[in-house]
Amino acid sequence: YNWSVNELSTALQSMKVDFVIAGDGDIPAEGLDKAWIKDDEIYLCVPKSHRLYEVESVRMEELRDERFISLPKGAPWRVYCDWLFEQAGISVRPVLECDYTMRAPLIESEFGVALTSGSAFDVDLLKPNHYVRIEDEYAKRKMYLYWNPERYMSKAARDFKDFCLQFWNPPEQNDT
Repeated sequence: YNWSVNELSTALQSMKVDFVIAGDGDIPAEGLDKAWIKDDEIYLCVPKSHRLYEVESVRMEELRDERFISLPKGAPWRVYCDWLFEQAGISVRPVLECDYTMRAPLIESEFGVALTSGSAFDVDLLKPNHYVRIEDEYAKRKMYLYWNPERYMSKAARDFKDFCLQFWNPPEQNDT
């Protein structure tokens, strides 16, 4: 779903959904349980013609003059990206706002660039565009599985929770 921060929180609090996978701070965690699943790296997605197309990594401050394609205000990813820009000390005015599905063709058509997650990179969500890793230390997003402990958890829900925790945190990673 492409829900706002408030809609995600309301869905969990009202028990309309079993789980939400979201970044740390995306939803108010009061009254909810959560488990860390992974740290997502952040990438800049650029078209083939872009000056950074051949670059492997870049710092946020180097993106000061870029034309950004953003999600609508209030979307959890937009809130996080705005925080990244603030951490870098840069002010960005998006050239346009759109939903997730429109970003890849808009980047490819050279309307601008977009920040995206390591999860999107892993599945090449914004293909055929190129991903440039953001190398700033603060550009890692802690991802959590959230749930309402007051909601009955079916066996299928428990199995899903266990799968998520094991998939992103295999036992050999937890031995350190």
